[in-house]
Amino acid sequence: MRHGRRAFTLIETVLVITVIAITVPLSTRMMGDASADRADSVNALRAGTLAEAVLESVIADVQSDAAGLGVAALADAAAYLGTPSTGFRDRAAPTTRFYTDLGFTYTLDIGPLVASDGATSGDDDLDRFRVVTARVSWPSARGGNLELAVSTFVGEVMP
Repeated sequence: MRHGRRAFTLIETVLVITVIAITVPLSTRMMGDASADRADSVNALRAGTLAEAVLESVIADVQSDAAGLGVAALADAAAYLGTPSTGFRDRAAPTTRFYTDLGFTYTLDIGPLVASDGATSGDDDLDRFRVVTARVSWPSARGGNLELAVSTFVGEVMP
């Protein structure tokens, strides 16, 4: 008399192993891709936060009456950014260190004086603004680097 249990046949076993051999690598790859996409999304958000923090610090410097700051400080970008202990990079380090420790880098591009429409007019009364761009770069989870650029106008208040 036969019992109700039935064993796997050799064909069924080979079929199951074949299906597993095909689906596991594909599933693993899909999970890896999803994980990389999520990591890149999180890092894009972090890059935006870093760019915003850098630009907010520049805006604060432009509006400051402290010696060496204000709109005039942007005329010499190298001194504004790189002067030891008083330059922007050293002063912003407590804010940016978290991001730089994660592999993020940033640069600041300070444009020439322009009018409110973004073009140079040649008139000192109109050319009172600068376009400042924070460019943040970070390593992508898929390889290579990604970059985010955020710009703003800064300028002195009309007397």
